Amino acid sequence: MSTISATAFFLKEYQISAFLQTGRSHTDINETLNRSKSTISREIYRNPFEGTYEPCVTHVIAMTRRKSAEKATKQNPEVLQIVRKWLRLGWSPESIIY
Repeated sequence: MSTISATAFFLKEYQISAFLQTGRSHTDINETLNRSKSTISREIYRNPFEGTYEPCVTHVIAMTRRKSAEKATKQNPEVLQIVRKWLRLGWSPESIIY
């Protein structure tokens, strides 16, 4: 994460926390931060700490989740083996995809 995006990430978390502490609703927060209501709600409910939204803890939770997430891949070992076989047999990539 670049320094600018990390700063923006922390700023958003601290803004949400401050708004929640002053009793503002999710709708008020989303209008102020120009985010969808569902994004704000998901952020708050996905990262609770002892029943509250704590920006520093939220960031650690999010980074841990990001590092442990499995990366999506379109490669399947069985399919890859079949594609390699067809390429060895002289099939063109265009023929294989159809």
